Amino acid sequence: LVADFSLEDVNPTSATYEEFVSPRDYLGRISAWYFGHSTWGYCRAQFGHLDDLQKEILEEYPDSEIQIIGINGAGHESGVETAADGRDLPLLQDREGVDVSSLWDVTYRDVIILDEQNEYYTTYNLTSNDLSEAEKYAALKATLLAAAGLN
Repeated sequence: LVADFSLEDVNPTSATYEEFVSPRDYLGRISAWYFGHSTWGYCRAQFGHLDDLQKEILEEYPDSEIQIIGINGAGHESGVETAADGRDLPLLQDREGVDVSSLWDVTYRDVIILDEQNEYYTTYNLTSNDLSEAEKYAALKATLLAAAGLN
């Protein structure tokens, strides 16, 4: 199991807005955790592509148990409104004292995919895999579907 944490969802249009969200909330599901900075344009763009991907997966596989979650780096709160605008994915705000990126030993723009038991499945880094490129987007989608046994 990955180290557990609980962070507040700061995206006003997310179904879990103002709730504290934890990996344990996704036991029995595939979860993908994107680590970015909402103050950086590239990270915001990737969050938008992930939101599109979530919607696409739900449209094609309505019974799928796949959830994508964003985690905004501590100290980058000022970009949350812009990052969340028009997007429905949970966006959790990391904070000092929790520091999930250190807890999970991630690099910014990593998407950490966990299986149904909250065990590490794989990492897909969006610095080297820009989701605005169709083949990179398709590769992440295929990885998520494979994790869920859907392809």
